[in-house]
Amino acid sequence: MGSKIFIFFALCIPICFAYPSALLITLKYDANLSHIELKKLKVIYATRTPYEGFANANIAFLSDSNEVIYDENIPLAPRIVIIDPPLEEYYSDLNVSGTYEHEFLLPYLKEAKALLIRTKGRTFYFEIANRLCNGNGICDTEESFLSCADDCNLSEPDGVCLAEKDSVCDPDCDATADVDCVEKILRKKTTPIAVQTKTPVETTPIATIPKEPEYGTIITSISIAALAIIIAIALYFGVFSRWQKAQM
Repeated sequence: MGSKIFIFFALCIPICFAYPSALLITLKYDANLSHIELKKLKVIYATRTPYEGFANANIAFLSDSNEVIYDENIPLAPRIVIIDPPLEEYYSDLNVSGTYEHEFLLPYLKEAKALLIRTKGRTFYFEIANRLCNGNGICDTEESFLSCADDCNLSEPDGVCLAEKDSVCDPDCDATADVDCVEKILRKKTTPIAVQTKTPVETTPIATIPKEPEYGTIITSISIAALAIIIAIALYFGVFSRWQKAQM
């Protein structure tokens, strides 16, 4: 049982976590569908459903061996509006002139080499593989990260907004369209500002310089001491002389 679960998740990883993608093409053609041009194509971030209802052309994806790997019918004709009764329909058999451009959203098949359009007994062949990814190291106009990750970096503009949560703020998305861009903005607002503190400057203690002796004070002290000695001597001899006279 455990091995079956593991196999399921192993098979699911490339499918469940893949970006939803579709091939957007622009066809230019005349009213009689005698000339059809694949004017633009690009793999975009989108989901699609097959066309239903009126269709007068068949479009097929071909492999490297020119085998059909997918096909469906599409409405390829000038659009005419009939006012009375109110009805909108496609008419490709009317004798009208002019050229038209229509966009069609088709499935993206990475292994497809070319597109084949068949209508009114005519066949038109268009190579698409090299236009979607030519491997020249430059993200060209018709390339995107979805079709050519080698040339288009997810973090650089390619004309396709990938709004999935993939830890990359896609520069092609609006600020609020990609959840990664929103989180990036919120992180900037909530990040505390680092306050630069000054490194305390080491100071060398200043040595205390002993004061020089005050010579005036020393002289005064010596003089007073000498005077006291002289007075003491004088008193001694005075007293001693009186004592000698008294003994005589």
